[in-house]
Amino acid sequence: MFVIKEDIFAGFNRIILLNEQSGDYFTVIPARGAIIQDLCLSKNNKKYNIIDGVDELELPDNNKFKSSILFPFPGRVEDGKYNFENKNYQLEINELQLNNSLHGIVYNEIYEVTDIVSTSSKISIELNFQNEIIKDSFPFHFNINLLYSLSSTGEFNVTFSVLNFGEENFPFGIGWHPYFKLGEDIDELKLTLPANQYDELNKRNLPTGNILNLEGFMNEGTLIKNKDFDSGFIIEEQKHLASTKIYNQEENIGIEITQKVSEGFLYTQIYTPQDRKSIAIEPQTCGANVLNTKKHLIILSPDQAWSGNISVKLF
Repeated sequence: MFVIKEDIFAGFNRIILLNEQSGDYFTVIPARGAIIQDLCLSKNNKKYNIIDGVDELELPDNNKFKSSILFPFPGRVEDGKYNFENKNYQLEINELQLNNSLHGIVYNEIYEVTDIVSTSSKISIELNFQNEIIKDSFPFHFNINLLYSLSSTGEFNVTFSVLNFGEENFPFGIGWHPYFKLGEDIDELKLTLPANQYDELNKRNLPTGNILNLEGFMNEGTLIKNKDFDSGFIIEEQKHLASTKIYNQEENIGIEITQKVSEGFLYTQIYTPQDRKSIAIEPQTCGANVLNTKKHLIILSPDQAWSGNISVKLF
């Protein structure tokens, strides 16, 4: 029922994992941060490609961070500077206009495909990135393992695992940066958020420390219309799961993105790009500038591991 195919996209190897019976599939580009370029799911005998992936002109840079893995921090680090265990570090500045370091250090790294498994109920691909090169900006030995799977019932899952195989503690936050689409534009989509509190940001898109409230987008949700988002919503820690939904009323189809809060996914970043053809819904363990604020910062000791899960399905 499941098959594996490969082709070349913009000079990079692309792996397609397909359910021949339903037509559901997803594609991965291992050599560009293991990004998910396509995710096609079926509902009511119709197929929907719900990921706004990279196009050939956007690679190899992927400056919009489409489907990127954000590690060891999502969002921004002010001036690229942070202190950990009484040592100062300087990250690369890749957001020049605001003098910030943006979205971590692994978003364009080459991941190794370590396993592909197909059963009667699902297909999965395992990818691995191991940092053995000591960099002054983040001089820690870490391993990131990604497990992408697609079930026969049309649920897509991402499991993240991080291992400290070095001799020192290291700090991190992690997130995923997919852009979702469900129609020609997002303004007529209904958005349902898992929380109504979010971090206030300053002019450099860094948290001020103040918490703001946004009413109307929880429970039944609200049409996006002309509203712009670039906000990190803070989920109540006592929850086990939290879901963000977008819904196309005209076609009676929705996307539900669920993150495991109990495993540390305590934030959902929402971002509306200027073209308004898609909306970034980014499950994260923390907010921006986490290496400085230390709010929900995860610290792994030597040989310690962390894992967390996100799922995507239609409703």
